[in-house]
Amino acid sequence: MLIAALSVVVAGCGGTEETTTTTAAGGDETTTTAPSTGEVIEVKIAAQGPFSGQLSKIGLDALQAVELAVEEFNESQDQIRVTVEVGDDVADPAKSALLAEKFVSDALVMGVIGPMNSSAGQSALPVLEPAGLALITQSMTAVELSQQGYAVFHRICPRDDAQGAGIAGIMAVDVGAEKVYMIDDKSTYGQGLADEVEGLLRDKYGITEIQRDQIGPDDKEFSTLITKIRAFDPDVFLACIPSPAQYAAIAKQMQAVGYQVQLVGADAANDKGEFVDAAGDATEGTLFTSLGPIVTASTNPATVAFVEKYLDRFGELSMFSAQSYEAANVLLDAIVRAYEANGEVTREGVLEALKATSYDGVLGFTIEFTDQGDLASSGVFIGQVKDGDFVLVKEANF
Repeated sequence: MLIAALSVVVAGCGGTEETTTTTAAGGDETTTTAPSTGEVIEVKIAAQGPFSGQLSKIGLDALQAVELAVEEFNESQDQIRVTVEVGDDVADPAKSALLAEKFVSDALVMGVIGPMNSSAGQSALPVLEPAGLALITQSMTAVELSQQGYAVFHRICPRDDAQGAGIAGIMAVDVGAEKVYMIDDKSTYGQGLADEVEGLLRDKYGITEIQRDQIGPDDKEFSTLITKIRAFDPDVFLACIPSPAQYAAIAKQMQAVGYQVQLVGADAANDKGEFVDAAGDATEGTLFTSLGPIVTASTNPATVAFVEKYLDRFGELSMFSAQSYEAANVLLDAIVRAYEANGEVTREGVLEALKATSYDGVLGFTIEFTDQGDLASSGVFIGQVKDGDFVLVKEANF
């Protein structure tokens, strides 16, 4: 039984469009945007991430990529016009939930790019799910996110178990490590990834000499940590942390005391500016996994074109720039297909179209989703810092 209906008229280029929110008994809402023929449909996509705080460099670079994708979209066609609703969650789960409520309450928002941190996603998903507001994340890797039955959830990055397999393989096979010292930053992402790696090292590769430690997300001085690492004398030091600035500080402080060990990283090592350039030759030889292609080493024409345009506009890429651009384009593609199928843009239609995605863009592989919102096929790219830049070592599929 319908008990309330609210209609809001939104101005569009060349006319108006009517957005209707219908509330049914039980509280479920359905939002539709129905334009008259020939009118431009005005919709929004939300971009959420840590746009201030410790991880702001990563977040802002990702936001620039989303805004670039939307700019290109608006220039390419005249039927739908998209604007970006920006939500800064500072990687804080509490702020993430509040932003999700804000996005849900805005009838023009048809999808969310982000959040970028798994803990932020954990708090946003229960809010987005009842509203049917699609989410596509470029970087949330926690395995459990796709195991909880959220229909709105999608990600274009491999899960921790795939990334963890890549990291464990680097250390056990490529390096031949027998002793491993590893840290995380107490976050859902860091601890989850470290757990995956440790389990594989022990169970698959028989490596039992493993020591684990933790740092705080705001720590900057690591002399005590380095002393413990030296005492353990590992073959490999692994940092399961999201902050390139922190990993750069660790590498520089190791070099300052004359200590050398094979460095291995995940996302924190995959940042040219904040890791390699910031720590210089202290990062030379670092091995790392990348959740997408190492775009500066790619020969894919679409990737090369994106890199050139992004660097010309913004000067520097971060680890999730290409993934954010791709995520935005996947969502925009779903919006177009929803309109073509239904003659209108609705949250329900966009979510349905997103689930049927088959998209080839700058990542060099086809984006398709499982029923749980994971990538249908996941590739993990293995890179290394060489002569102050990134080189591709290999790609592994899991």
